[in-house]
Amino acid sequence: MVRSAYSLLQGTMSVQRVVLQAKALGYTSVALTDRLTMTAIPEFITVCAQEGIRPIIGVELDLMIEETVVPLICLATDNQGYHWLIRQSSLQNTVKKSLNLADLYTDDKTERDENHVVFILPSVNPYFEPEFTKETGSALSQKLDFLMTKVPTLMIGITKQESAFYQKANQRIKTLLKGSTIQT
Repeated sequence: MVRSAYSLLQGTMSVQRVVLQAKALGYTSVALTDRLTMTAIPEFITVCAQEGIRPIIGVELDLMIEETVVPLICLATDNQGYHWLIRQSSLQNTVKKSLNLADLYTDDKTERDENHVVFILPSVNPYFEPEFTKETGSALSQKLDFLMTKVPTLMIGITKQESAFYQKANQRIKTLLKGSTIQT
């Protein structure tokens, strides 16, 4: 997840610096996922065009899972997905505190087709974290299965952290997801 300075108190880099850093690292595309805001998107698209980088438009929203609020990375795959992101980020900043699982996937394809937005749930989040300290992975496995029944297109994002806790958490997630339909 990449946040710019538009994510107040959570991101420090300017949009231009984000794009230039991606280019310096050899990336051909970069996603911007500021928290609860899409204010930087016009600037992001402009700077990406100037630098020859493909912009991936996204936002970090709050998702309520069993009374636990977790961060959810949402990436638009097309214009319809972009409009969905705008609508949801606006709702979270005005009247609705968080998304529900039903907001992500519905049987009514006219309301929102899941192919327009990619959903990525970070592997380290308040919903999963209590299970990382337990020796068995059964409760975590049950949570992953529950999420897949609700949001079949959900992906789990593996964090790149160096601490032993995150390395162990990532390994546990990867092990539990082997043979699963959930992508990492």
